[in-house]
Amino acid sequence: MNDIELLALLRTDPERGLAQTVSRYSAFVYKIASARLRYVCTREDIEEAVSDTFYIFFTNGQNNGFIIRSVRAILSVIAKRHCINVFHRHSRQPKTVNLYAHEIQSAEAAASAAVAAMLDSSLSSGAEAK
Repeated sequence: MNDIELLALLRTDPERGLAQTVSRYSAFVYKIASARLRYVCTREDIEEAVSDTFYIFFTNGQNNGFIIRSVRAILSVIAKRHCINVFHRHSRQPKTVNLYAHEIQSAEAAASAAVAAMLDSSLSSGAEAK
C-alpha cells in the first residue's frame, strides 16, 4: 500500500487507516524517537512519544481532511518536533530524590556509632585485663 492508498483509506475509514499507518511506520517513528531520547528517557517514555506522534498525526489529519503529500515526511516532522518537546520536558525536571535517604543515613550513622562503641568497649576491657 502506497501513501496515496493509505491517505484514501484514512479519509474513508480513519480507524483502519490509522492501524495501517501504525503498522507501516511504527519502526520508522520509533527509530527517530529513540535516536533523540535514548539518553534522557526510559524505554516506556520513548514508546509513549511514538504513540503521541501517531495521535498528533491522526488528530491533525482529521482536522485537515488528511490533505498530506507524504505520510512518511509528516510523521518524521511530527516525531522530531514532539521528541524535542519531550527532551526539554525531561531535561528540566529535577532529579528524583529518595524519600527515605535521610532514614538510610540515620541508620548508617547509628550502625557506625554502635560499631565504634563496641570497639571502644572491647579495647577498654582488653586494657583492663592487662
